[in-house]
Parts: sequence; C-alpha cells; structure tokens
Amino acid sequence: MKYVMLLLVVGLLFLASCSGNEIQETQATTIEAPDPLPPAEPIEQAPAVEEEQAENISEEIEINETKSAYEWGLEFILEKAKSIEGYRYLMIIKEIDEEGNLQAMDSELIYTRKNKTRIILSQPIELKRNTWYDEIFLDRTERAAYALCSGNEKRCGDLSRGFYLRPYSRVPYRPDPMKILEEVPFTAEIISHEELGERPVAVVTYERGNQTEILYLDKGYGMMHKQQIYENNTLVKEYVFTDIFLNSVSEWDVTFPEGYTLYEANQ
Repeated sequence: MKYVMLLLVVGLLFLASCSGNEIQETQATTIEAPDPLPPAEPIEQAPAVEEEQAENISEEIEINETKSAYEWGLEFILEKAKSIEGYRYLMIIKEIDEEGNLQAMDSELIYTRKNKTRIILSQPIELKRNTWYDEIFLDRTERAAYALCSGNEKRCGDLSRGFYLRPYSRVPYRPDPMKILEEVPFTAEIISHEELGERPVAVVTYERGNQTEILYLDKGYGMMHKQQIYENNTLVKEYVFTDIFLNSVSEWDVTFPEGYTLYEANQ
C-alpha cells in the first residue's frame, strides 16, 4: 500500500512539473516584442535644378516686360496726348547767337484749344508806321489770323482797332506742341527716360529732312516740354514749354474778342 501511495505521489509531482513547463513555454511564445517601426520617409523637395530654372524664367519675364514697355511706350504717350483739349504754356525760344551759344531770344504766352490759338507776345510787333500789335489769334480751320494791340495807347494808337494778318501762310512760325506730336513719324524712337522740371519724360528722336529733332514728352500726360532741332549734329534751335496748364482753356480764351473794328493788314 505504501508502495502504491509512493508511486501516486511521484506521478502527481511529475504531472505538476510538466504543466509548469507548458505554461512557461506558452507565455514565452505569446509575449512577443513589437516589430520596429519603419524608418520615416524623407519629405520630397524640389530639386535644385528646378529652382534655378524658376529664377531664370522670372528674370526672362522681367526683361521681356521692360522691352515691351520700351516698344509700346511712344505709342502710349502719343495716345495720352490726344486726350488734351486745351492747354496754356509759356514758350521760350532759344537760338544760336553770333558766338555760337544757345541763347533765349524771346518768349510768348500761348493759349490753344482744338484748332484755335491765342499768342500774347512779350514785345509788340510793328505792323507799319505807328501801327503795332501784341496779340495774335489763329484759326487753323479757317486759315485766318487776327491781331490786336492791348498795350499802352501811345504805342498802340487806337485800342479799338484790330487787323487781319494776311496772307495766313506768312504769319511767323510757332511750334504747336500737339501739332508736332500728330506729325511724329513712324520711325521715331525713345532713346532715354529722364526727368525735366521734376516731371518724368521720354526722350524721342527722329529725322526730318536734313534735320534731327528731339522731343521731351511727359510720360504722364503726353505734353511736350522741349523740342530741339539739330543740323549736322549741331543744336541750332530749341523751344522750351513751361508753366503748362492742361484742359484749362475755354473757347473764349482763344476767340478774337468783339468790339474791334478790323482792318486789312498785309504782312
């Protein structure tokens, strides 16, 4: 009996030992270390070559825009000038003196509206003995010119007298800024951009006959500030337009006034 009991105890111990090993093996196989995380993928960046290409394209566009502005700039300025209906300015006439220097010879206050112009002279002009005038009214549509004297009575004589200046073609030439702009040839080109009297101007040049003309045109309004005339690469005459007032001239300012008795006066 004792022998049987002994065998039973030994058997139980053997069974307990085997079951403990299975638990340990089960635990060893179920508790597994987590798989390592995959390495983070780097954020893609634009290749350096593409960045360089973008910069080059930007520079190319900037150059093209500048070139384009240079090409259409003159047409744009001339178009702006067409919006000016009336203007008043002081014209200073400069010519080469006997010593070869450019000197201011005269100045005139001028009002222009459409095809009419009024010129106020700085000095009266003697039409004939004891007959003077110091204002001229031009009508380009009718090709008519009228004059009067508004100065002192001793020089003007009868202040109620006015004169027809004929023929119209012999009235002394005076450059009309807007008329000059209308006649700028297709071959004209902008040669530089400058400032004149604190105004930005485009400097335009072209050939006319044996002369070279250079115009200084306001880039904001299209009005001309200066005209230079060259012969054989030598400056021979210059017209300066200053004290400019745009769109401030009325029809009354450029119309020969009533109350004058007109007389024929051949130039």
